[in-house]
Amino acid sequence: MACFTVYSPDQRVQLQVMEEGGKLFWQAKKEDVFLAEKSPLGMELEGCSLNEGFTVLDEVRGSIDESYSIAAFKKKVCRDRANTLTLTLKNGEGQLTVEARAYDDGVALRMKTDGRGDCRVLGEKTGFAIPETAGQVYGMKYVFSYEDHYHPIPRCDMAQNNLAFPVLVECGKGVWALYAEAAVFGDYGSSTLCAEKAAPMTLLVRQAPDQLGPTETRLPLATPWRVVLCGDLNDIAMSNTLENLNPPSIVEDPSFIRPGTSAWSWMTENDSTKDPVRCREYVDYAASMGFDYYLADGGWPGTVDIPELVKYAEERGVKIWIWEHSAAIRSPEIAEEKLKLWASWGVVGVKIDFFESDGAHRVKQYDYLAEIAAKHKLMVNFHGCMKPAGESRTW
Repeated sequence: MACFTVYSPDQRVQLQVMEEGGKLFWQAKKEDVFLAEKSPLGMELEGCSLNEGFTVLDEVRGSIDESYSIAAFKKKVCRDRANTLTLTLKNGEGQLTVEARAYDDGVALRMKTDGRGDCRVLGEKTGFAIPETAGQVYGMKYVFSYEDHYHPIPRCDMAQNNLAFPVLVECGKGVWALYAEAAVFGDYGSSTLCAEKAAPMTLLVRQAPDQLGPTETRLPLATPWRVVLCGDLNDIAMSNTLENLNPPSIVEDPSFIRPGTSAWSWMTENDSTKDPVRCREYVDYAASMGFDYYLADGGWPGTVDIPELVKYAEERGVKIWIWEHSAAIRSPEIAEEKLKLWASWGVVGVKIDFFESDGAHRVKQYDYLAEIAAKHKLMVNFHGCMKPAGESRTW
């Protein structure tokens, strides 16, 4: 057995990657409290099993310490400070790189493969083993919209539910763990968690339930980061580790990203956004309240002259957001045409709704919508969408 340990900068958090009998495992602790016990690690590609029979070829250690900012974020300055471990492994079918990081408030690891050409991912063998001594586990049963509540999940129900990321675990001694994923993009897609009856305390990473076939992607390939945030609940809430694990921003000038308060009429008056007079009344209301925006939600196309509403609102110091169904912009070409047009009207933001999938095909849509919106200096509110995984740093 070979064991490789990487410690956080403050030496209180540790991540271990283990090769045992040719198979890979990992575990994490904060001081003497387990965050995740011995958990499997591996993946299956079509024609190439990267799950067992490994020998270690190389071990590289390093560190990261840098700062950056994100527009409209919970912190003015984010610090990315971690110690790193990179393992290169080989079996009879291919080569696998495991990247691991230890932060003061968590750990993260992901798998990478080299090569060129098309690739089909059949699934991961990676899991999160809930510590046997853990207290309550809180999770949300997976629904496409993510519009549900978190509940305590009894041990006997672990293998009966497909759970959404993230999952919160009470580890003991005031330490909590949040099982999450980071850097979720369309080349791989998002995942869920589900235990097997034989091992109900190990939550296994599974591809989106509506994605019935393999993930179609290309080499070189990197999985999303599998993450455990840790500390007390405030530490977890204020962490920017998920953002650290995402690529730097592509937005050269983020000055157009301005958070604010918006008047919104659809919830109580569904037909209000079809009525130009009522829309102007809500603009007047926003102005009287000192709100920054009015959101013309579903219903405005064909009934409300948005350029006229933008002009009316500007005269009163209010900016306009508009709504669109994701199904109406399911290609980069259509999205480019529409977002360019809306930007020319003077609209400042777009609420895009009803994604209802975590599959790689739908996550690709998030990618191009965010990129096109940034190009035209439009803010975006993804609604009816998957959970955030730190991508706000990039977009």
